[in-house]
Amino acid sequence: MPSFSSAIKTLRTAQPASDGSTIYNGVVDLEWSVFGAPHGGYLLACIVNCTTDFMKEAGSKQVDPAHLMSSFLRAAVKGPYEVHVRMVKKGARWTNLEAKMFQNGSLLIVSQALYTEFPALPDNPQSSFSDKNQNLLPGTPSPYAYRSPFLTHPSKCDPVPVSNEQGRRWSSESVLFFIPSSLKWSEDPGLRAKREGSGNEWKEGKRLELEWGAWCEFTRPEDEVDTNSLLFFADIFSSIPELLPPDEKVTPHYYPTLAMSIQFHARLPLPSSFVSSRTTVGCYSTGYFIHDGRHEQLSQVWSAPSRIEEGEEEDGWREKSMILLTATQIALSVGLKALKPRPSRDSIL
Repeated sequence: MPSFSSAIKTLRTAQPASDGSTIYNGVVDLEWSVFGAPHGGYLLACIVNCTTDFMKEAGSKQVDPAHLMSSFLRAAVKGPYEVHVRMVKKGARWTNLEAKMFQNGSLLIVSQALYTEFPALPDNPQSSFSDKNQNLLPGTPSPYAYRSPFLTHPSKCDPVPVSNEQGRRWSSESVLFFIPSSLKWSEDPGLRAKREGSGNEWKEGKRLELEWGAWCEFTRPEDEVDTNSLLFFADIFSSIPELLPPDEKVTPHYYPTLAMSIQFHARLPLPSSFVSSRTTVGCYSTGYFIHDGRHEQLSQVWSAPSRIEEGEEEDGWREKSMILLTATQIALSVGLKALKPRPSRDSIL
């Protein structure tokens, strides 16, 4: 079975599209799917693999994706696809690209990508913010610096967590339907306890956060955390309707993404001043509002200090973790009964 890195490979065609766009060909692999539909983060990784190749083939130094904004129009299926890439604007420091994914002549995803050349991260991330050091990073000595939201070191996490919320996507019986030979994960028990609270918060006038976090890890030696795989990890989370307590939750649902906006924060690999695992990242998400099933999802991907169940916890690991990517998406809530037989995306939207 193909690894993630091989599942996103594409080849440039000799002939451009009618609008002058460069065409890349690839094949959607259903191993990276949810409920039989290709995973959205996997599809975005396929697209960014093409846009980055486009910039490299143009001889540009701006080969770091800084931002990606995508609209999901139709569901992908197993089989060949095309990605059409064209340059919208080239500047001294920033380049705008447009990328479109097609299958069988149908437009699936439209993306706008912003490329640049990332500056090197500071050797001393604990330097104060100033004119010469305009960095507000996890290690910056400031009360406004945002630290890693993870509370439990991956060495202390069980890769087969126990869940009392059976039937949910992230219960112990299900791992987003990815096969175990590709990916393992472990929810942060500290974040889970924080989310579930004591049960008296409503009476006491306190508010709980619909937050979720897990250490996620590639298990194949040929797969590693890179710019492309960050897009896959950006779309791994438990949707906020799934996180409500049993007396408020609904029956199992599917949550198709309508649009997603992603910001990249660092070039990989990270310098030695930050903790970083070659195969593991921290996937964190939260959200605040649900309206008729339509909801937001705010995600973060962090560098990990070690693999799951490996290594030793060292002081200051949270301050030495680096934010790699942040994402915002809008998603719907569709009952699983509606997926048997699976309807077309057009009928849902």
